[in-house]
Amino acid sequence: MKIALTALAIAAAAGAANASIFFETEGNNTMGTANFIGTFGAPGEGILVDGAITPGTVGTPNAPGTAGDVDWFSFTVTGNTTFVASIFAIINNGTGIPDSQLILTDASGNILSFDDDSNVGFMSSLNTISLGAGTYFIGVTGYNDLNIGGAGGVQLPDGFTGASQLSGHTENWTYKLIIGLNIVPTPGAAALLGLGGLVAGRRRR
Repeated sequence: MKIALTALAIAAAAGAANASIFFETEGNNTMGTANFIGTFGAPGEGILVDGAITPGTVGTPNAPGTAGDVDWFSFTVTGNTTFVASIFAIINNGTGIPDSQLILTDASGNILSFDDDSNVGFMSSLNTISLGAGTYFIGVTGYNDLNIGGAGGVQLPDGFTGASQLSGHTENWTYKLIIGLNIVPTPGAAALLGLGGLVAGRRRR
């Protein structure tokens, strides 16, 4: 069932207008080193990101562990936009069931949305978020990096579990991140689109 749903989601992304594929490159573990995946300005755009999350190490008070992998991506939209994103584990390189977390921020790092388990299994989705024109960041990490429900609330991911920063998350899988963007044309752009349709109609006649 999970494989079927994944295939359907990938097919939907590939079939979207102006859809493209982006391959993640390390190191993109911070917002400052995020992979830029593009500028979007048309209705019905989408992108499929191909990436991997790797584990950190477990530590002790006397020997802190190392951070797990965090993947950051940035993108720009040129107008008011409806945003959706879903992530699917394709290959499990570790033990247990893959467990992701997603977070969306503005250019200043203010958290706009986050999710743990809204997708299939323990994978994540960010659904129907309204954005204005600007640059945004989406972070991919492994459970329980965001410390959801902890005393400090939801934090920006840093690759460590909880607030102690003693142990890195242990998630280890490759993934497909599907992002959909429906940009609403400005009145002037909409008028130009309509004019283009009239011209095309005249040519067909």
